[in-house]
Amino acid sequence: METKKENLTREYIIDAFCKLLVTNGFDKLSVCDIADKAGVSRMSFYRNFKSKEDLVFQLLDNISKELKANIEILEIKNQFTITKEYFEIFKKYNKHFLALLNSQISKTLGETIMEKLKANTPNDYISKTSKYIPIYYFGAMTHVLIEWLEDGMNESTEDMARLICSLNNTASKTK
Repeated sequence: METKKENLTREYIIDAFCKLLVTNGFDKLSVCDIADKAGVSRMSFYRNFKSKEDLVFQLLDNISKELKANIEILEIKNQFTITKEYFEIFKKYNKHFLALLNSQISKTLGETIMEKLKANTPNDYISKTSKYIPIYYFGAMTHVLIEWLEDGMNESTEDMARLICSLNNTASKTK
């Protein structure tokens, strides 16, 4: 069980990583940079994380938990509200995602985002569909979210959610 001090150290390291990621980019970051910014030793860094890549997955886990909490408190859970929440979380963390997308780790990022979207969608929503629909949906959502971020998020989260819902409704009418 982590002590309060260990938990604070982890939080300082994650916070330093997030700040440096946005300003420096992932590829230019070193463990020493992160430890210095966090005010901890390299040994403390390695007691808490295996590598800077480990921090990427921690960041995505933190964002994923926030997304799940946001979806849980939605009064109405339907395709539009859940999709809008995806865009809201990507908008909130756009600088982090863009920094990661511009790095050498970006290939793994897309796969991880897809897994996190699926993990945070209510099971009853997924279970109502064929097993292939969620695979299609989360793959498409991941690519649309990334393209939207890279294009500067000119459309509102509501407009993007409406677009995705209309595309899905069009696809379901072709059956």
